Amino acid sequence: MSLTEAERHQIIQLFQEKLGVEGGELMMKAIAPVGWGDIATNRDLRELEARLEGSQRILAAELRAEMAGLRAAMQVLESGMRAELANGLRMQTYAILGGGSVLVGLGSVLSRLLA
Repeated sequence: MSLTEAERHQIIQLFQEKLGVEGGELMMKAIAPVGWGDIATNRDLRELEARLEGSQRILAAELRAEMAGLRAAMQVLESGMRAELANGLRMQTYAILGGGSVLVGLGSVLSRLLA
C-alpha cells in the first residue's frame, strides 16, 4: 500500500518533531518512496536473471542456426560461382584459340595470294 502525499507530509512532520529537521529528513530518505510491494527482492532478481539467461540461450541457439544456414547458402553460391567462372574461362579460351586459328588461316591465304 502506497502512502499519499498528505500522509507522507504528516510523517515528515512527526519525524521532524521527534528527531529534529535533519533527523526527520534522514528518516524520510530511508523510507521507500513507493510501496514495499514495488521493491525488488533478491529472489525477484535471481528469477529475472534465470529468465534472462534462458532467453539468452534460446537467442544464441537461434543465432547459431541462422549462421549455419547462411554458411550453407554461401557454400552453394560459391560452388555455383566457381562453376560459372570455370565455364566462362573455358569459353574465353575457345574463343581466343578459335580467333587465333582464323587469323593464322587468313595469314596463310593472304601470303599465298600475295606470293
